[in-house]
This record gives sequence, structure tokens and C-alpha cells, in this order.
Amino acid sequence: MKNFLFLIFLILSPYRLLSQDSFMNFAKSDQHNIEAFFLPQNAQTNLKLFSEADGVVLETLANRVDQEEFIILEILDNRNGWFKVKTIYYTHEATGWVEPSTLQVRVGQLEQYTPFRNKPFNDASVSDSLLGKYYSTLVEINGDWRKVEVKIDSDRTISGWIFKNTCGNPYTYCN
Repeated sequence: MKNFLFLIFLILSPYRLLSQDSFMNFAKSDQHNIEAFFLPQNAQTNLKLFSEADGVVLETLANRVDQEEFIILEILDNRNGWFKVKTIYYTHEATGWVEPSTLQVRVGQLEQYTPFRNKPFNDASVSDSLLGKYYSTLVEINGDWRKVEVKIDSDRTISGWIFKNTCGNPYTYCN
């Protein structure tokens, strides 16, 4: 059964660089609930992993956008805008810290408004809301809350806290 599932994964998935063991470990793991992806902006096409926030570069991961192979990461920790991450879909496992404003998540749902709150609490005031699904920059995490920024157009950016409603996969909206 394990081999059959992996074969289906290979046929249907753009993540063909993932080994069978890595796939099975990912499929069994319940520790990947906060995910993000690296979507290159401007000329930056590689993701630098640092030893710590403001530390030295440990490794640079190539994001093969031309082949639609994006780096998808599990977020392990966050401090002062920096995120400690581990690769989920990549040629090998790598762990390190990434610079602020480098990770993306998708937010929202079709035909539903997503409220953006001023603070990470259900009773916090709503500063804005969006209808539909958008790419956003991940700013901070506080428990089940994610602080994100969504660039609506060249003149308008929405920032706020949303509850769990994020997707760390550039290929799907996860719901």
C-alpha cells in the first residue's frame, strides 16, 4: 500500500524530487500544520538559511521557478520577524532561519470574507476584510494566529491577524 500511495503521489504531484521515505515521513507526520512557501520576488530566486536570526548563511536553496518547483517549508519557530524553518518539499532536508518578509502563504476562501484583526484574539477589532483568495507575506505567528500582509494593488496593502486560514502551498488553497 505504501508503494502504491507513493506512485500516485509521483504521478499527480509536481514534487517529484522528494524521496519515497521523505514522502512517507511527511504523510505520517502531524507536525506540519504551519506551512509557508518561498515565492521569489524581484531578482531574488534563492532562499538563504541562516544559523540564527541575523546569523551566518548556512545554505542557499535554489527555487526552480521555471520548473514550478517551489520551496515549501514547515515553520518551527519565529522571533522578531525571522522564521526558523525546515524544508518539506525539497531535494534534501534543511533547517535554518529565514529573513523577515521572505515567506508567503495564501489566505482567504472563495466567496467568503476573511477578517483581518488588529490583535491575535477573536474579540479584537476587525481592521479590514477581503473577499476571495490572495497571496500574502507572512509577518508573524502567535499560536493559531498568523499576521499577514496582502498587497491589493500598487497603492494598497492590508495587514492584520487572521485565524488559521492560511495555506502554505503555492499549487493549491488547501481547502
